[in-house]
Amino acid sequence: MLTSVSVSTAGPIGFLGLLVPHMARKLVGNNFFLLIPASALLGALLLMLSDTLARAIAFPSETPVA
Repeated sequence: MLTSVSVSTAGPIGFLGLLVPHMARKLVGNNFFLLIPASALLGALLLMLSDTLARAIAFPSETPVA
Protein backbone atom coordinates (compact mmCIF):
# COMPACT_ATOMS: atom_id res chain seq x y z
CA MET A 1 0.00 0.00 0.00
CA LEU A 2 2.80 2.42 0.86
CA THR A 3 4.64 1.57 -2.35
CA SER A 4 1.58 2.26 -4.48
CA VAL A 5 1.02 5.61 -2.78
CA SER A 6 4.65 6.64 -3.22
CA VAL A 7 4.71 5.60 -6.89
CA SER A 8 1.47 7.42 -7.62
CA THR A 9 2.97 10.53 -6.01
CA ALA A 10 6.47 10.35 -7.48
CA GLY A 11 5.59 8.90 -10.88
CA PRO A 12 7.04 6.11 -12.98
CA ILE A 13 10.66 7.08 -12.27
CA GLY A 14 10.07 6.19 -8.63
CA PHE A 15 8.72 2.81 -9.68
CA LEU A 16 11.84 2.13 -11.72
CA GLY A 17 13.91 3.18 -8.73
CA LEU A 18 12.18 0.48 -6.69
CA LEU A 19 12.40 -2.14 -9.43
CA VAL A 20 16.01 -1.81 -10.61
CA PRO A 21 17.85 -3.02 -7.47
CA HIS A 22 15.83 -6.23 -7.51
CA MET A 23 16.65 -6.78 -11.18
CA ALA A 24 20.33 -6.09 -10.53
CA ARG A 25 20.37 -8.55 -7.62
CA LYS A 26 19.06 -11.26 -9.97
CA LEU A 27 21.90 -10.48 -12.38
CA VAL A 28 24.92 -10.10 -10.06
CA GLY A 29 23.89 -11.75 -6.79
CA ASN A 30 24.24 -10.38 -3.26
CA ASN A 31 27.78 -9.01 -3.52
CA PHE A 32 27.30 -5.32 -2.65
CA PHE A 33 30.54 -4.27 -4.34
CA LEU A 34 28.97 -5.37 -7.63
CA LEU A 35 25.33 -4.72 -6.77
CA ILE A 36 25.55 -0.98 -6.20
CA PRO A 37 27.32 -0.13 -9.50
CA ALA A 38 25.13 -2.64 -11.35
CA SER A 39 22.01 -0.97 -9.93
CA ALA A 40 23.24 2.45 -11.03
CA LEU A 41 24.11 1.29 -14.54
CA LEU A 42 20.95 -0.76 -14.96
CA GLY A 43 18.82 2.11 -13.67
CA ALA A 44 20.36 4.55 -16.14
CA LEU A 45 19.98 2.06 -18.99
CA LEU A 46 16.37 1.29 -18.14
CA LEU A 47 15.46 4.98 -17.90
CA MET A 48 17.09 5.72 -21.26
CA LEU A 49 15.33 2.80 -22.91
CA SER A 50 11.95 3.69 -21.46
CA ASP A 51 12.35 7.35 -22.50
CA THR A 52 13.32 6.33 -26.03
CA LEU A 53 10.35 3.96 -26.24
CA ALA A 54 7.96 6.62 -24.93
CA ARG A 55 9.23 9.14 -27.47
CA ALA A 56 8.93 6.62 -30.31
CA ILE A 57 5.37 5.60 -29.42
CA ALA A 58 3.96 9.12 -29.07
CA PHE A 59 6.16 10.83 -31.67
CA PRO A 60 4.66 14.27 -32.24
CA SER A 61 3.74 14.82 -28.60
CA GLU A 62 5.67 14.57 -25.36
CA THR A 63 4.93 11.85 -22.78
CA PRO A 64 4.71 13.34 -19.27
CA VAL A 65 6.88 11.64 -16.65
CA ALA A 66 5.10 12.70 -13.49
